[in-house]
Amino acid sequence: MARVTRDHQRSTPPTICWRGRRGDLSSGDQEGNQVAIRAGRSLLDQRRVLLHELAHWLTDRGHTELFWSTGVDGRLDRPLRVQVRGPDPNPHLA
Repeated sequence: MARVTRDHQRSTPPTICWRGRRGDLSSGDQEGNQVAIRAGRSLLDQRRVLLHELAHWLTDRGHTELFWSTGVDGRLDRPLRVQVRGPDPNPHLA
């Protein structure tokens, strides 16, 4: 996270609040330097939601082209070593 913070000229990394929730899918929110993740059982979905909220934190924007290219094209998943492709460890969701 320190590398991503530095590479995107942010002064401090976000504070991430991680809570569990019932069900398979996750959800999240971002406001200022705070990212909140409500993690369901699917690890793949947890990762996707985390990247989605971190892209909001980095771009300070809604769902713009810059937002999607930041979170989806690898600018975040490679430096954070987050694999968002491949089989879900909870295949019953497919």
